[in-house]
Amino acid sequence: MMLTFLPVGAAAYVSTVNIAGVDLIDGYYLPSVGGTPAEIGASTPTSYVAMYQDGVLTLNNLEITDCSGGGASYGILCSQDLTVILKGDNVIGSETQYPSTASICSQGTLTIQGSGSLTAYGGYEALNGFGGVHIESGDLTLYAQYPIDAYDNSLEEGCLLTISGGTILADGVYIGVYCGDGTISGGNLSTSGSDAGIYAGKTLTVTGGYVTANGGNTAIFVKDMELGSRVTVRTGGTIRKTVVYTDVEGSAVYGKTETEGGLTKYYEGTTAGNDFSEITEAAFLSSISAPAEESGYASTFSDSDEVYFSMIDDNFVNASPEVVLGTRSTSSRDDDDDDDDEPVITGKITSYEELSRLSKDYKAMKEYADTLGLGDAPVIGTWDIETRGSAPWKIIFHLDAKYLGDTLTIIHEKDDGTFEFFTAVVDKSGEAAITVTSASPFLVVRGKTAGNATTSTASAAEENPNTGFDFGWWF
Repeated sequence: MMLTFLPVGAAAYVSTVNIAGVDLIDGYYLPSVGGTPAEIGASTPTSYVAMYQDGVLTLNNLEITDCSGGGASYGILCSQDLTVILKGDNVIGSETQYPSTASICSQGTLTIQGSGSLTAYGGYEALNGFGGVHIESGDLTLYAQYPIDAYDNSLEEGCLLTISGGTILADGVYIGVYCGDGTISGGNLSTSGSDAGIYAGKTLTVTGGYVTANGGNTAIFVKDMELGSRVTVRTGGTIRKTVVYTDVEGSAVYGKTETEGGLTKYYEGTTAGNDFSEITEAAFLSSISAPAEESGYASTFSDSDEVYFSMIDDNFVNASPEVVLGTRSTSSRDDDDDDDDEPVITGKITSYEELSRLSKDYKAMKEYADTLGLGDAPVIGTWDIETRGSAPWKIIFHLDAKYLGDTLTIIHEKDDGTFEFFTAVVDKSGEAAITVTSASPFLVVRGKTAGNATTSTASAAEENPNTGFDFGWWF
Protein backbone atom coordinates (compact mmCIF):
# COMPACT_ATOMS: atom_id res chain seq x y z
CA MET A 1 0.00 0.00 0.00
CA MET A 2 1.32 3.44 -0.91
CA LEU A 3 0.54 6.46 1.20
CA THR A 4 0.68 9.96 -0.27
CA PHE A 5 1.59 12.79 2.07
CA LEU A 6 1.13 16.49 1.53
CA PRO A 7 4.14 18.71 2.23
CA VAL A 8 4.30 20.20 5.68
CA GLY A 9 2.03 23.25 5.86
CA ALA A 10 0.12 22.32 2.70
CA ALA A 11 -3.57 21.42 2.59
CA ALA A 12 -5.86 19.95 -0.02
CA TYR A 13 -7.88 22.61 -1.84
CA VAL A 14 -11.48 22.77 -0.72
CA SER A 15 -14.02 24.80 -2.68
CA THR A 16 -15.81 27.38 -0.54
CA VAL A 17 -18.26 30.22 -0.96
CA ASN A 18 -18.55 33.09 1.49
CA ILE A 19 -22.08 34.13 2.48
CA ALA A 20 -22.30 37.32 4.55
CA GLY A 21 -18.93 36.57 6.13
CA VAL A 22 -19.52 32.84 6.73
CA ASP A 23 -17.43 30.34 4.72
CA LEU A 24 -19.58 27.53 3.37
CA ILE A 25 -17.50 24.49 2.34
CA ASP A 26 -18.54 22.35 -0.61
CA GLY A 27 -20.80 19.63 0.80
CA TYR A 28 -22.25 21.83 3.55
CA TYR A 29 -25.41 23.84 4.03
CA LEU A 30 -26.36 26.92 6.02
CA PRO A 31 -29.48 26.49 8.18
CA SER A 32 -29.86 30.27 8.60
CA VAL A 33 -27.98 33.46 7.77
CA GLY A 34 -25.13 33.73 10.24
CA GLY A 35 -25.75 30.19 11.45
CA THR A 36 -23.24 27.35 11.75
CA PRO A 37 -22.67 25.36 8.54
CA ALA A 38 -23.61 21.68 8.70
CA GLU A 39 -22.66 18.77 6.49
CA ILE A 40 -25.28 17.83 3.90
CA GLY A 41 -25.07 14.10 4.51
CA ALA A 42 -26.85 11.41 2.52
CA SER A 43 -30.03 13.41 1.86
CA THR A 44 -30.93 17.02 1.15
CA PRO A 45 -31.68 18.93 4.35
CA THR A 46 -35.33 19.84 4.87
CA SER A 47 -34.61 23.37 6.02
CA TYR A 48 -31.80 25.63 4.81
CA VAL A 49 -31.16 29.05 3.29
CA ALA A 50 -28.05 28.07 1.33
CA MET A 51 -26.60 24.74 0.22
CA TYR A 52 -23.26 24.34 -1.59
CA GLN A 53 -22.38 21.17 -3.43
CA ASP A 54 -20.21 20.45 -6.48
CA GLY A 55 -19.77 24.14 -7.24
CA VAL A 56 -23.52 24.79 -7.19
CA LEU A 57 -25.01 27.14 -4.60
CA THR A 58 -28.75 26.76 -4.00
CA LEU A 59 -30.44 29.73 -2.33
CA ASN A 60 -33.71 28.94 -0.60
CA ASN A 61 -35.51 32.05 0.73
CA LEU A 62 -32.17 33.57 1.74
CA GLU A 63 -32.38 37.04 3.29
CA ILE A 64 -29.23 39.04 3.99
CA THR A 65 -30.42 42.24 5.60
CA ASP A 66 -27.41 43.08 7.77
CA CYS A 67 -24.68 44.23 5.37
CA SER A 68 -22.19 45.22 8.05
CA GLY A 69 -19.34 43.07 9.30
CA GLY A 70 -18.69 40.04 7.08
CA GLY A 71 -21.26 41.10 4.50
CA ALA A 72 -20.05 44.68 4.21
CA SER A 73 -18.27 44.22 0.86
CA TYR A 74 -19.99 41.17 -0.65
CA GLY A 75 -23.23 39.40 0.05
CA ILE A 76 -21.91 36.25 -1.63
CA LEU A 77 -18.30 35.83 -2.83
CA CYS A 78 -16.74 32.83 -4.61
CA SER A 79 -13.16 32.56 -5.90
CA GLN A 80 -14.05 30.17 -8.73
CA ASP A 81 -16.89 29.42 -11.15
CA LEU A 82 -20.25 29.55 -9.40
CA THR A 83 -23.72 28.38 -10.40
CA VAL A 84 -26.55 29.82 -8.32
CA ILE A 85 -29.93 28.07 -8.27
CA LEU A 86 -32.82 30.19 -6.97
CA LYS A 87 -35.62 28.69 -4.91
CA GLY A 88 -38.27 30.79 -3.22
CA ASP A 89 -37.77 34.53 -2.76
CA ASN A 90 -34.20 35.60 -1.98
CA VAL A 91 -33.09 39.07 -0.89
CA ILE A 92 -29.62 40.59 -0.50
CA GLY A 93 -29.49 44.10 0.95
CA SER A 94 -32.02 46.90 0.83
CA GLU A 95 -32.33 50.45 -0.45
CA THR A 96 -30.57 51.79 2.63
CA GLN A 97 -28.10 49.01 3.47
CA TYR A 98 -26.28 46.88 0.92
CA PRO A 99 -22.86 45.32 0.24
CA SER A 100 -20.46 48.08 -0.79
CA THR A 101 -19.04 46.11 -3.72
CA ALA A 102 -21.39 43.40 -5.01
CA SER A 103 -24.39 41.34 -3.95
CA ILE A 104 -23.04 38.21 -5.70
CA CYS A 105 -19.51 38.01 -7.11
CA SER A 106 -17.77 35.09 -8.77
CA GLN A 107 -14.10 35.46 -9.60
CA GLY A 108 -14.81 32.89 -12.31
CA THR A 109 -18.02 32.52 -14.33
CA LEU A 110 -21.34 33.31 -12.64
CA THR A 111 -24.43 31.38 -13.80
CA ILE A 112 -27.97 32.05 -12.54
CA GLN A 113 -30.66 29.36 -12.76
CA GLY A 114 -33.83 28.28 -10.98
CA SER A 115 -37.51 29.11 -10.73
CA GLY A 116 -37.22 31.39 -7.69
CA SER A 117 -36.55 35.10 -7.41
CA LEU A 118 -33.67 37.32 -6.33
CA THR A 119 -33.88 40.94 -5.26
CA ALA A 120 -30.35 42.26 -4.86
CA TYR A 121 -28.85 45.63 -4.00
CA GLY A 122 -25.16 46.36 -4.40
CA GLY A 123 -22.94 49.41 -4.08
CA TYR A 124 -21.10 48.77 -7.32
CA GLU A 125 -22.69 45.61 -8.74
CA ALA A 126 -25.59 43.29 -8.04
CA LEU A 127 -24.19 40.43 -10.17
CA ASN A 128 -20.50 40.30 -11.12
CA GLY A 129 -18.60 37.52 -12.89
CA PHE A 130 -14.90 37.95 -13.66
CA GLY A 131 -15.20 35.22 -16.31
CA GLY A 132 -18.65 36.23 -17.52
CA VAL A 133 -22.29 36.19 -16.43
CA HIS A 134 -24.88 33.73 -17.74
CA ILE A 135 -28.56 34.11 -16.84
CA GLU A 136 -30.67 31.11 -17.80
CA SER A 137 -33.80 31.55 -15.67
CA GLY A 138 -35.18 33.16 -12.53
CA ASP A 139 -36.98 36.36 -11.58
CA LEU A 140 -34.27 38.97 -10.94
CA THR A 141 -34.66 42.50 -9.59
CA LEU A 142 -31.25 44.18 -9.41
CA TYR A 143 -30.11 47.60 -8.16
CA ALA A 144 -26.55 48.97 -8.22
CA GLN A 145 -24.30 51.37 -10.10
CA TYR A 146 -23.85 48.52 -12.60
CA PRO A 147 -26.44 45.84 -11.69
CA ILE A 148 -25.20 43.22 -14.20
CA ASP A 149 -21.45 43.49 -14.66
CA ALA A 150 -19.68 40.87 -16.79
CA TYR A 151 -16.31 42.42 -16.03
CA ASP A 152 -12.92 41.10 -14.90
CA ASN A 153 -11.79 43.50 -12.19
CA SER A 154 -8.24 42.15 -12.27
CA LEU A 155 -7.80 42.50 -16.05
CA GLU A 156 -10.06 45.56 -16.25
CA GLU A 157 -11.95 44.33 -19.29
CA GLY A 158 -15.48 43.29 -20.14
CA CYS A 159 -16.39 39.61 -20.46
CA LEU A 160 -19.12 37.51 -22.06
CA LEU A 161 -22.73 37.98 -20.99
CA THR A 162 -25.48 35.59 -22.08
CA ILE A 163 -29.18 35.82 -21.28
CA SER A 164 -31.28 32.88 -22.44
CA GLY A 165 -34.24 33.11 -20.07
CA GLY A 166 -35.70 34.65 -16.95
CA THR A 167 -37.34 37.95 -16.13
CA ILE A 168 -34.76 40.59 -15.31
CA LEU A 169 -35.00 44.17 -14.07
CA ALA A 170 -31.56 45.83 -13.98
CA ASP A 171 -31.94 49.36 -12.57
CA GLY A 172 -28.52 51.00 -12.73
CA VAL A 173 -27.26 54.29 -11.40
CA TYR A 174 -24.96 54.58 -14.43
CA ILE A 175 -25.31 51.51 -16.69
CA GLY A 176 -27.83 48.70 -16.25
CA VAL A 177 -25.94 45.97 -18.13
CA TYR A 178 -22.16 46.10 -18.75
CA CYS A 179 -20.20 43.49 -20.73
CA GLY A 180 -17.66 42.82 -23.46
CA ASP A 181 -19.52 40.56 -25.87
CA GLY A 182 -23.20 40.00 -25.08
CA THR A 183 -25.75 37.51 -26.43
CA ILE A 184 -29.47 37.66 -25.65
CA SER A 185 -31.43 34.68 -26.97
CA GLY A 186 -34.44 34.65 -24.63
CA GLY A 187 -36.01 36.03 -21.49
CA ASN A 188 -37.41 39.44 -20.68
CA LEU A 189 -34.80 42.11 -19.88
CA SER A 190 -35.67 45.61 -18.71
CA THR A 191 -32.63 47.76 -18.00
CA SER A 192 -31.85 51.41 -17.38
CA GLY A 193 -29.07 53.79 -16.34
CA SER A 194 -28.25 57.48 -16.39
CA ASP A 195 -25.58 56.80 -19.04
CA ALA A 196 -26.98 53.77 -20.87
CA GLY A 197 -29.25 50.81 -20.39
CA ILE A 198 -26.77 48.44 -22.07
CA TYR A 199 -23.06 48.91 -22.73
CA ALA A 200 -21.06 46.29 -24.66
CA GLY A 201 -17.41 47.00 -25.39
CA LYS A 202 -17.49 44.48 -28.24
CA THR A 203 -20.55 43.00 -29.99
CA LEU A 204 -24.10 42.71 -28.66
CA THR A 205 -26.11 40.01 -30.44
CA VAL A 206 -29.86 39.68 -29.92
CA THR A 207 -31.49 36.60 -31.47
CA GLY A 208 -34.54 36.25 -29.22
CA GLY A 209 -36.29 37.43 -26.11
CA TYR A 210 -37.67 40.82 -25.25
CA VAL A 211 -35.44 43.80 -24.38
CA THR A 212 -36.40 47.23 -23.06
CA ALA A 213 -33.45 49.57 -22.53
CA ASN A 214 -33.49 53.16 -21.27
CA GLY A 215 -30.58 55.53 -20.80
CA GLY A 216 -30.10 59.21 -20.08
CA ASN A 217 -27.38 59.35 -22.72
CA THR A 218 -28.46 56.53 -25.00
CA ALA A 219 -30.43 53.35 -24.49
CA ILE A 220 -27.81 51.01 -26.01
CA PHE A 221 -24.13 51.87 -26.55
CA VAL A 222 -22.04 49.08 -28.09
CA LYS A 223 -19.11 48.53 -30.43
CA ASP A 224 -21.21 46.51 -32.86
CA MET A 225 -24.82 45.32 -32.87
CA GLU A 226 -26.32 42.25 -34.53
CA LEU A 227 -30.04 41.41 -34.59
CA GLY A 228 -31.38 37.96 -35.44
CA SER A 229 -33.75 37.51 -38.37
CA ARG A 230 -36.80 37.34 -36.06
CA VAL A 231 -35.82 40.34 -33.92
CA THR A 232 -37.37 43.70 -34.73
CA VAL A 233 -36.92 47.18 -33.31
CA ARG A 234 -40.26 48.09 -31.72
CA THR A 235 -39.01 51.44 -30.38
CA GLY A 236 -35.76 53.28 -31.05
CA GLY A 237 -35.44 53.73 -34.78
CA THR A 238 -32.46 52.25 -36.62
CA ILE A 239 -29.03 51.00 -35.62
CA ARG A 240 -26.53 53.75 -36.38
CA LYS A 241 -22.77 53.28 -36.43
CA THR A 242 -20.94 56.44 -35.43
CA VAL A 243 -17.39 57.57 -34.75
CA VAL A 244 -16.57 59.28 -31.51
CA TYR A 245 -14.94 62.67 -31.18
CA THR A 246 -11.34 63.14 -32.33
CA ASP A 247 -9.27 66.12 -31.17
CA VAL A 248 -6.81 67.20 -33.87
CA GLU A 249 -4.53 70.05 -32.76
CA GLY A 250 -7.16 71.41 -30.42
CA SER A 251 -9.90 71.40 -33.04
CA ALA A 252 -12.84 69.04 -32.58
CA VAL A 253 -13.68 66.89 -35.59
CA TYR A 254 -16.68 64.61 -35.73
CA GLY A 255 -17.22 61.65 -37.99
CA LYS A 256 -20.00 59.20 -38.64
CA THR A 257 -20.77 56.24 -40.88
CA GLU A 258 -24.07 55.18 -42.34
CA THR A 259 -24.81 51.79 -43.86
CA GLU A 260 -27.62 51.51 -46.38
CA GLY A 261 -28.24 48.47 -48.55
CA GLY A 262 -24.90 46.98 -47.54
CA LEU A 263 -23.00 50.12 -48.63
CA THR A 264 -21.10 52.14 -46.00
CA LYS A 265 -20.73 55.89 -46.44
CA TYR A 266 -18.33 58.08 -44.47
CA TYR A 267 -18.87 61.63 -43.24
CA GLU A 268 -16.90 64.36 -41.48
CA GLY A 269 -18.47 67.26 -39.63
CA THR A 270 -17.87 70.43 -37.68
CA THR A 271 -17.61 70.85 -33.94
CA ALA A 272 -21.35 71.45 -33.78
CA GLY A 273 -21.83 68.05 -35.36
CA ASN A 274 -24.69 69.15 -37.57
CA ASP A 275 -22.90 69.99 -40.83
CA PHE A 276 -21.63 66.71 -42.28
CA SER A 277 -20.14 66.15 -45.72
CA GLU A 278 -19.34 62.82 -47.34
CA ILE A 279 -15.66 61.89 -47.59
CA THR A 280 -13.70 58.87 -48.76
CA GLU A 281 -13.00 55.90 -46.51
CA ALA A 282 -9.27 56.66 -46.65
CA ALA A 283 -9.82 60.27 -45.57
CA PHE A 284 -12.17 59.13 -42.86
CA LEU A 285 -9.73 56.58 -41.45
CA SER A 286 -6.95 59.13 -41.65
CA SER A 287 -9.04 61.61 -39.70
CA ILE A 288 -9.86 59.29 -36.84
CA SER A 289 -6.32 57.87 -36.67
CA ALA A 290 -4.75 61.30 -36.29
CA PRO A 291 -3.21 62.20 -32.88
CA ALA A 292 -6.24 62.19 -30.65
CA GLU A 293 -7.36 62.18 -27.06
CA GLU A 294 -10.08 59.63 -27.87
CA SER A 295 -11.34 57.99 -31.02
CA GLY A 296 -13.21 54.86 -31.97
CA TYR A 297 -16.38 53.37 -33.37
CA ALA A 298 -19.71 53.01 -31.58
CA SER A 299 -23.17 51.78 -32.46
CA THR A 300 -26.43 53.09 -31.09
CA PHE A 301 -30.07 53.51 -32.11
CA SER A 302 -31.68 56.63 -33.51
CA ASP A 303 -34.55 57.99 -35.56
CA SER A 304 -32.19 60.65 -36.90
CA ASP A 305 -29.74 60.42 -39.80
CA GLU A 306 -27.22 62.54 -37.90
CA VAL A 307 -25.92 60.84 -34.78
CA TYR A 308 -22.58 61.53 -33.17
CA PHE A 309 -20.84 61.04 -29.87
CA SER A 310 -18.68 63.68 -28.22
CA MET A 311 -15.87 62.63 -25.93
CA ILE A 312 -15.63 66.25 -24.81
CA ASP A 313 -18.82 66.08 -22.80
CA ASP A 314 -19.29 62.28 -22.94
CA ASN A 315 -22.62 62.60 -24.66
CA PHE A 316 -24.56 61.24 -27.62
CA VAL A 317 -26.47 63.63 -29.85
CA ASN A 318 -29.70 62.40 -31.46
CA ALA A 319 -29.42 58.91 -29.99
CA SER A 320 -32.60 57.13 -28.83
CA PRO A 321 -32.99 57.16 -25.03
CA GLU A 322 -35.37 54.16 -25.24
CA VAL A 323 -35.05 51.00 -27.31
CA VAL A 324 -37.48 48.08 -27.33
CA LEU A 325 -36.50 44.89 -29.15
CA GLY A 326 -38.96 42.06 -29.72
CA THR A 327 -38.85 38.61 -31.28
CA ARG A 328 -41.29 37.54 -33.94
CA SER A 329 -42.90 34.16 -33.33
CA THR A 330 -41.86 31.40 -35.71
CA SER A 331 -45.48 30.34 -36.22
CA SER A 332 -46.91 33.78 -36.87
CA ARG A 333 -48.92 34.00 -40.07
CA ASP A 334 -47.47 37.43 -40.82
CA ASP A 335 -45.13 36.55 -43.69
CA ASP A 336 -44.52 39.98 -45.17
CA ASP A 337 -41.29 40.35 -43.15
CA ASP A 338 -42.10 43.89 -42.10
CA ASP A 339 -41.70 45.49 -38.70
CA ASP A 340 -45.37 46.03 -37.90
CA ASP A 341 -46.08 45.84 -34.21
CA GLU A 342 -47.67 42.59 -33.08
CA PRO A 343 -49.81 42.70 -29.95
CA VAL A 344 -48.77 40.91 -26.78
CA ILE A 345 -52.32 40.89 -25.44
CA THR A 346 -55.49 41.20 -27.54
CA GLY A 347 -59.23 40.88 -27.05
CA LYS A 348 -61.80 43.34 -25.71
CA ILE A 349 -59.16 45.67 -24.30
CA THR A 350 -58.13 49.26 -24.82
CA SER A 351 -54.62 49.12 -23.37
CA TYR A 352 -52.21 47.13 -21.21
CA GLU A 353 -49.14 48.08 -19.21
CA GLU A 354 -46.53 45.89 -17.54
CA LEU A 355 -46.66 46.03 -13.75
CA SER A 356 -43.58 46.76 -11.68
CA ARG A 357 -42.28 43.77 -9.75
CA LEU A 358 -42.09 46.10 -6.75
CA SER A 359 -45.76 47.11 -6.88
CA LYS A 360 -48.25 46.11 -4.17
CA ASP A 361 -50.47 44.38 -6.73
CA TYR A 362 -47.64 42.21 -8.01
CA LYS A 363 -46.54 41.23 -4.51
CA ALA A 364 -50.12 40.46 -3.48
CA MET A 365 -50.68 38.22 -6.50
CA LYS A 366 -47.36 36.46 -5.87
CA GLU A 367 -48.46 35.77 -2.29
CA TYR A 368 -51.74 34.37 -3.58
CA ALA A 369 -49.81 32.21 -6.05
CA ASP A 370 -47.94 30.77 -3.08
CA THR A 371 -51.23 29.67 -1.51
CA LEU A 372 -51.97 27.78 -4.74
CA GLY A 373 -48.67 25.91 -4.50
CA LEU A 374 -47.12 28.10 -7.21
CA GLY A 375 -44.69 30.12 -5.10
CA ASP A 376 -41.72 28.85 -7.12
CA ALA A 377 -43.47 28.79 -10.50
CA PRO A 378 -41.77 30.87 -13.23
CA VAL A 379 -43.50 34.20 -13.84
CA ILE A 380 -44.22 34.76 -17.53
CA GLY A 381 -45.57 38.28 -17.07
CA THR A 382 -47.77 40.64 -15.10
CA TRP A 383 -49.97 43.45 -16.47
CA ASP A 384 -52.52 46.10 -15.76
CA ILE A 385 -55.18 45.59 -18.48
CA GLU A 386 -57.94 48.07 -19.34
CA THR A 387 -61.02 46.55 -20.99
CA ARG A 388 -63.53 48.11 -23.37
CA GLY A 389 -67.28 47.77 -23.67
CA SER A 390 -69.40 45.66 -21.34
CA ALA A 391 -68.54 42.43 -19.55
CA PRO A 392 -67.75 39.64 -20.11
CA TRP A 393 -64.35 40.25 -21.71
CA LYS A 394 -62.21 37.72 -23.52
CA ILE A 395 -58.48 38.33 -23.15
CA ILE A 396 -55.95 36.48 -25.29
CA PHE A 397 -52.32 36.09 -24.27
CA HIS A 398 -50.02 35.48 -27.25
CA LEU A 399 -47.07 33.33 -26.21
CA ASP A 400 -43.74 32.21 -27.59
CA ALA A 401 -43.43 28.80 -29.23
CA LYS A 402 -41.54 27.41 -26.23
CA TYR A 403 -44.79 27.47 -24.18
CA LEU A 404 -46.81 25.30 -26.58
CA GLY A 405 -48.78 22.68 -24.64
CA ASP A 406 -47.86 24.16 -21.26
CA THR A 407 -50.44 24.68 -18.54
CA LEU A 408 -50.60 28.25 -17.25
CA THR A 409 -52.24 29.69 -14.16
CA ILE A 410 -53.53 33.22 -14.65
CA ILE A 411 -54.20 35.08 -11.40
CA HIS A 412 -56.53 38.09 -11.31
CA GLU A 413 -56.79 40.58 -8.47
CA LYS A 414 -60.37 41.84 -8.50
CA ASP A 415 -61.60 45.32 -7.63
CA ASP A 416 -62.63 44.25 -4.11
CA GLY A 417 -59.12 42.97 -3.33
CA THR A 418 -59.99 39.26 -3.62
CA PHE A 419 -58.42 36.91 -6.14
CA GLU A 420 -59.47 34.42 -8.76
CA PHE A 421 -57.41 32.16 -10.95
CA PHE A 422 -57.82 30.57 -14.36
CA THR A 423 -56.16 27.53 -15.85
CA ALA A 424 -55.34 27.57 -19.56
CA VAL A 425 -53.30 25.33 -21.83
CA VAL A 426 -51.30 27.06 -24.57
CA ASP A 427 -52.75 25.77 -27.83
CA LYS A 428 -51.01 24.95 -31.10
CA SER A 429 -51.38 28.58 -32.19
CA GLY A 430 -49.41 29.68 -29.14
CA GLU A 431 -52.37 31.33 -27.43
CA ALA A 432 -54.00 31.15 -24.02
CA ALA A 433 -57.34 32.88 -23.45
CA ILE A 434 -59.58 33.62 -20.48
CA THR A 435 -62.95 35.30 -20.01
CA VAL A 436 -63.37 37.74 -17.14
CA THR A 437 -66.07 39.98 -15.72
CA SER A 438 -63.66 42.54 -14.27
CA ALA A 439 -60.17 43.57 -15.28
CA SER A 440 -56.71 44.41 -14.01
CA PRO A 441 -54.25 43.39 -12.72
CA PHE A 442 -53.14 39.94 -13.92
CA LEU A 443 -50.23 37.62 -13.18
CA VAL A 444 -49.37 34.72 -15.53
CA VAL A 445 -47.25 31.87 -14.18
CA ARG A 446 -46.12 28.62 -15.74
CA GLY A 447 -47.65 25.59 -14.02
CA LYS A 448 -50.90 24.43 -12.51
CA THR A 449 -52.27 24.72 -9.00
CA ALA A 450 -51.82 22.08 -6.34
CA GLY A 451 -54.50 19.40 -6.17
CA ASN A 452 -56.06 20.86 -3.03
CA ALA A 453 -56.25 24.43 -4.33
CA THR A 454 -59.70 25.92 -3.92
CA THR A 455 -61.52 27.10 -7.02
CA SER A 456 -64.34 28.82 -5.18
CA THR A 457 -63.18 32.26 -6.34
CA ALA A 458 -62.22 31.25 -9.85
CA SER A 459 -64.11 31.72 -13.06
CA ALA A 460 -64.42 28.79 -15.45
CA ALA A 461 -61.10 27.85 -16.98
CA GLU A 462 -60.62 27.81 -20.73
CA GLU A 463 -58.35 25.10 -22.04
CA ASN A 464 -57.01 24.92 -25.60
CA PRO A 465 -58.67 28.14 -26.76
CA ASN A 466 -58.74 28.58 -30.51
CA THR A 467 -59.14 32.28 -31.11
CA GLY A 468 -57.66 32.68 -34.56
CA PHE A 469 -55.23 35.45 -33.56
CA ASP A 470 -51.58 35.39 -34.59
CA PHE A 471 -49.26 35.40 -31.60
CA GLY A 472 -46.25 37.61 -31.04
CA TRP A 473 -45.25 37.47 -27.41
CA TRP A 474 -41.61 38.40 -27.57
CA PHE A 475 -39.92 36.26 -24.92
